[in-house]
Amino acid sequence: EQAPPNPMMGMRRPPPEKGRFEMLKEKLSETYTVKEVDLKDGRVPGDVDVLLLVAARDLDEKQRFAVDQYLMRGGAVVVCGGSFVMDAGGAGGLSVKQVKSGLEDLLSSWGVKLQKAMVLDPQNESFPIPVERNVMGMMVRELQLLPYPYFVDIRRDAMAEHPVVAGLPAVTLQWASPLEVAAPEGVQATVLLRSSKASWTQDSQNVQPDFDKHGEKGFAPQGDTKTRPLAVALTGTFHSTFSESPLLRGQPKEQGQPKEQTGSKGPAGAGKGEQVIKTSPASARLVVIASADFLNDLVLGLSRQSGAESFASNLQLAQNLVDWSVADVDLLSIRSRGTYARTLRPMEETARTTWEWVNYGVVALGLALVIVVSVVRRRNIRPLALVPSNKEQTR
Repeated sequence: EQAPPNPMMGMRRPPPEKGRFEMLKEKLSETYTVKEVDLKDGRVPGDVDVLLLVAARDLDEKQRFAVDQYLMRGGAVVVCGGSFVMDAGGAGGLSVKQVKSGLEDLLSSWGVKLQKAMVLDPQNESFPIPVERNVMGMMVRELQLLPYPYFVDIRRDAMAEHPVVAGLPAVTLQWASPLEVAAPEGVQATVLLRSSKASWTQDSQNVQPDFDKHGEKGFAPQGDTKTRPLAVALTGTFHSTFSESPLLRGQPKEQGQPKEQTGSKGPAGAGKGEQVIKTSPASARLVVIASADFLNDLVLGLSRQSGAESFASNLQLAQNLVDWSVADVDLLSIRSRGTYARTLRPMEETARTTWEWVNYGVVALGLALVIVVSVVRRRNIRPLALVPSNKEQTR
């Protein structure tokens, strides 16, 4: 049995970087000071205005406590991560693996549940794969753009009326997981991005096209097809998931030390005290995007090589999220004013072919019209009567 074509074959990988999100760091560094924090001590530094968690993996209890208390102090938390990520080191080329961030229980208690599946959408970004074809008896391998449903192409009609996505013509989320949104009392939720009504899901890690089973497209809808939330923004009063601080375990409790307190406006970073803040102020903000690979350097590089422009919009979305999280709506509105080229709406292959031939026809008709006008003008030209010379007149 012939192995399925490897989408990574024939593609030049971007040069290795220090990390997987160097493009993101460079983009955010244009406006903000970016620094990495590991939260191992159970605290978020006091000078952090926005806590951006991208592709978080297996956070322990102290790290989860740091995230929880940061939000309880009125901070802004942005979580970018789904249940699956690209496995660049996997055998056989393009593959994904299932992961856990450790934030699942926290997010669920705050009204966002991450499903263990991937969304596939017929409205997607194409991906170059090698295809063999017979040319005069010789097998030639060439790269062709194949519609890849795991790269969900989200256009304006699937975006909310929200400052975060204002001005963005399109966003592509790779290997995104569907979200279940049920905001608790006191919290307002806005679904920022959705898949199309024809999208479906799968929980299998096989992301290769199957041409034998599904024909030339390689994929076919399975199960329920409907629109699914892929990104959500929440604001309001959140409640802590911790009853006690894990930082105090094994330490003697000081007499008269309060066990808990309610949130209040003030520094977003954790203070010196170890009391558990149970309730956040209404200024707390939480954003969850069910994909981390939409900001991955390798994925963005492949997108740029294939001619797609989504890599720029994806990075701009991250910058918009930070602007909104720090309540810098003025800067956000300035960036969204006419800074993007208009993106063509996605069409089926038959529609694209029709419009292509229409364009050819318009050009051919224009050329024919120019030729006809030129011929008619030449036929209507009459020669000028020559004036006889003096000698000819005297004869």
